[in-house]
Amino acid sequence: MLIRYDTIADAKYITLLPEKQKKGVVVRTKKIHPWLLVDYDKDGNMFGIEILNASENKVEDVFEELFGDPDYGMELRPSFVRRLKKSIKSAKASRTHDLRTVLKK
Repeated sequence: MLIRYDTIADAKYITLLPEKQKKGVVVRTKKIHPWLLVDYDKDGNMFGIEILNASENKVEDVFEELFGDPDYGMELRPSFVRRLKKSIKSAKASRTHDLRTVLKK
């Protein structure tokens, strides 16, 4: 990973390539926010991240925005937890059927 800062444009570019790989080709750019652009390579892998107005937007906040868990701190509904536990219990007791068996019926 390499981070470059352009003081004139007040922009940071974070290259996400492994250090051994010196270059790549950007084929698509996705605008996440007006100040956040993500570049992808031909295989659809994230290539780099451009942060505009970098003095106002911290790199840590950008990584949290892109890679953070949006459900962090949220609770599962009790009804969902009950159904999940019941499904796990059924699977352990071998009362489940594989997809082929279900499709035959």
